[in-house]
Amino acid sequence: PTGPIVAVGSPISWTYVVTNTGNVDLINVMVTDDQGVAVTCPKTTLVVGESMTCTANGLAMEGQYANIGTATGYYNDMPVSDTDPSHYYGAAAAIDIEKYTNGEDADMPTGPIVAVGSPISWTYVVTNTGNVPLTNVKVTDNKIGAIMCPQTTLAVGEVMTCTAEGIAMAGQYANIGTATGDHGDMAVTDNDPSHYYGKMPKIDLEKYVSKDGMNWDDADMPKGLIVPVCPDYTQPGGENDCQTKKDHYRSEHDRTKSEYEKKKNDYERSKSDRDKSKSDYDKSCYEKESSKKNHDNKKSSYDKAKSDYERSKTAANKYRMDKAKSEYDYSKSDYDKKSTSCDSKKADYDRKKYDSDQKKSERDKAKSDYDKAKSDWDKYKDKDCGSDYTDKCGTYECESAVYFRFVVTNNGPVTLTELELTDSDYDTGSCVIPESLAPGQSFECIIGPIPAVAGQHTNTGTATGQYGGIYVMDTDDANYFGVVGKGTGTPGYWMNHPEAWPVESITIGGKTYTKSKAISLMKAPSKGGDKLYTMFQALVAAKLNVLSGNVSDCIDATIAAADQWMATYGPIEVKTVSASSTAWKMGEPLYLLLDDYNNGLLCAPSRDCFDKKDVYRSKGTKTTSFWKAKDKSWPTSSVRVGGKTYYKSEALNYLNSSTKKDVTYKMFHALASAKLNMAEGNEKSCIEDRIKSADSWMEKYGPVGRNLAMTTSAWREGEVHFQILDDYNNGKLCSGYSKDVTSTWSR
Repeated sequence: PTGPIVAVGSPISWTYVVTNTGNVDLINVMVTDDQGVAVTCPKTTLVVGESMTCTANGLAMEGQYANIGTATGYYNDMPVSDTDPSHYYGAAAAIDIEKYTNGEDADMPTGPIVAVGSPISWTYVVTNTGNVPLTNVKVTDNKIGAIMCPQTTLAVGEVMTCTAEGIAMAGQYANIGTATGDHGDMAVTDNDPSHYYGKMPKIDLEKYVSKDGMNWDDADMPKGLIVPVCPDYTQPGGENDCQTKKDHYRSEHDRTKSEYEKKKNDYERSKSDRDKSKSDYDKSCYEKESSKKNHDNKKSSYDKAKSDYERSKTAANKYRMDKAKSEYDYSKSDYDKKSTSCDSKKADYDRKKYDSDQKKSERDKAKSDYDKAKSDWDKYKDKDCGSDYTDKCGTYECESAVYFRFVVTNNGPVTLTELELTDSDYDTGSCVIPESLAPGQSFECIIGPIPAVAGQHTNTGTATGQYGGIYVMDTDDANYFGVVGKGTGTPGYWMNHPEAWPVESITIGGKTYTKSKAISLMKAPSKGGDKLYTMFQALVAAKLNVLSGNVSDCIDATIAAADQWMATYGPIEVKTVSASSTAWKMGEPLYLLLDDYNNGLLCAPSRDCFDKKDVYRSKGTKTTSFWKAKDKSWPTSSVRVGGKTYYKSEALNYLNSSTKKDVTYKMFHALASAKLNMAEGNEKSCIEDRIKSADSWMEKYGPVGRNLAMTTSAWREGEVHFQILDDYNNGKLCSGYSKDVTSTWSR
């Protein structure tokens, strides 16, 4: 052994040289092989000293092979024989490569899910799985090129590990590693694919609003959740309402100052982040350019070496070309990595620059608001308001509040750190924010109770996090609309004022009654002291008071219980409940609470407060129908809409025009009427921002008479402004409706 080394499966030829070494002739000469090889000889006799050559053929098998040839012959009956062994080694050269991405044998998509921009490590495990040693062992990658390995030879069974690194790109990625080697003239190869899926880190914020902190509304769009707001019936005396203005200007001064300081600090932080990101970006791009110069130099060297080799294909030139190619491939990989890093840093800088510009704009607006509020307060802070007094209507205790719930979820592929949660209007300092958030995990925070305010309110939550220098952000709005009730009315009020009903039917105890039927039952005399009539009156009044926008958290559970009581012992006109019955003993406490609520003794004031304070109240809002017919009542001689001034005669002409085919007339009617109501002295805190928005809409899509159809996207944008202005003009928001005008408000 080993004999000649041959490739497995290659042809093998055996030669058997047989010689008569005796002194007599031999007959019946034959040759056999112990491995069953068929041997062919040219003759069967040999004279003294004669030789012959026999042959056999086969295919090489793997590993060490041995066989023995035996020659026999005869002289008369005397046999003679001789043997001779033979060997070869069947070489089965083989190589195996197993490729891993971030330690995972990801032969099939998707492979590991990684964050875009995160480091990727590829491992190539190469094994000599044959039975002969290998030389010139190399590993290449169809995407990366040549891979640096610790050696170029592998003994039988030997294993080596090669590695490469990269930066994760977006989407499905696949590359193939290939290992090659030689044994003499035998070349072997193997390949293995690998995959990963690049996803951007992501964060999701869902923000909810609630009236009670238990039932939540995902109010992404205005109007959002309808929230009853406590009315302020504190009325300073004095014709000029001095103390109210003074308190308002002081409050606005303090509020805008705090807001300005907050926005200023936000801008300074974002500016610092922007500058740091710019520095990182500049450094990364400098490294990219340096790497590109090196890459270009290596390419030139490779091109020259390749040209030299192609001109004179010497071993030395081939060695220099291969070495230059390896250095070129490595420099290309380095350049690609630094180029990707530069692009990532640029995206981060662009985002931080945009964020900084936004924060600067917000700071400048807050500064402008603060300067105005400071100027107003400087005028009023030293003013003596004399003998102004305050008088609170009723004995009710009203608390109208909202709650906000933030749910932050990591819906990306990697753990996020440096988490932050902020809100455009409120402090989130009470929120417990984890140090990190694994993929799929969430945390939540609830803030409140916060006093509800009248009118449209929108605030925006912002959640941020980062992974490997990549910052992610999501925002979500929460909307609510604060409706100021007009005060509660007693059963007597509701049965005598059908025009004030906010609905045309009402359900009591599971049975629905029309307005006229319910009023007739409220006015009907109780038959024999039937307490179903007593409860019916109080429950109808309470439900109408709630539907009118009055705060009701103190009475909601009682209304539900009274409804159940009516369903159990009613319906009215069919059954009766006496004052001495067990049923009334259970129902009377409910009735007494309903009666207190209807009389303004619980969480909402009585409607009577409006009448008691007429001496201090504004005149009340009026609709377009009033203003177009009462030009002598106009508080001004002109009105400015959408950046254009309209004198009374021109404005009246537009107010009397039809709105059916052109919604610019529709918006003009509502906006002009709202401005006239404000000019008359009505409460305007809930509508000022909306008037600015409507003015901007008219400036963008107007002027009036533009022939804008109701089906356009412009009207979908403007309709919400119109509806809120219409509510204000009809006395549904922060100012009551004029008592001199009969309301025909409906939608």
